[in-house]
Amino acid sequence: MDCFARIAEQRIREALENGEFDNLKGRGKPIVLEDEAWIPEDLRMAYRFLKNAGCIPPELETRNEVINLFTVMNTIDDDKERLKKIRELNF
Repeated sequence: MDCFARIAEQRIREALENGEFDNLKGRGKPIVLEDEAWIPEDLRMAYRFLKNAGCIPPELETRNEVINLFTVMNTIDDDKERLKKIRELNF
């Protein structure tokens, strides 16, 4: 074991003894691992960073906008208001 690994193991042991891992969120629950087989191995870390930051691909962002627009349009009962909204969207 190299020096870095020994130091890490020592600090983990000390943290365990001090109870620093006792009240962690999710303690006692299984770890949910996602299937990332479809992501090339060299891109998996970047994918996780972007996903955890809430970033989504542009095509999904556009899809979500379209779904939101359909939802808004379906809530407008008045035809004149709906036409006004369509004109606003078309600029």
